[in-house]
Amino acid sequence: DYIERVADVGQAEARSESACDAAGSGDLPRLDRELERLWASDTQPAQVLRSAMGHFQKLLQARESAARGQSLDDVMKRLRPPVHFSRAMSFKNQAQRWSSDRLGEALDMLLEAEVLTRTTGVPPEAVTGRALMNIAAMAKGRM
Repeated sequence: DYIERVADVGQAEARSESACDAAGSGDLPRLDRELERLWASDTQPAQVLRSAMGHFQKLLQARESAARGQSLDDVMKRLRPPVHFSRAMSFKNQAQRWSSDRLGEALDMLLEAEVLTRTTGVPPEAVTGRALMNIAAMAKGRM
């Protein structure tokens, strides 16, 4: 039982990271698929929101370090935890796509979504999905 739960947590984290990459890249169809998988596997929306906040905080940190003249590759290696090599190209593209101001807006959306999931009767999956879809639309330049 314990080993199965640990494996489930690992899969949920990987799916959360994939959903974050899809949102940050503006890939709405992929984000929709990843969210469906997360909800089907009973991943808690709070976990997805925490993962997304961490992802966008890392993007902001990388973006600001790059603005100070550091290479994105070096910055990515120093992030804790570091960006997994399988996601490095996607992360780098996102760091180049987003401005610091827009990343701040995305983080505000995620924080607002977290508050809404705790203070309203709106289904947390709907709130989380909407926030990530809005962020993906921002990445596409539609917001």
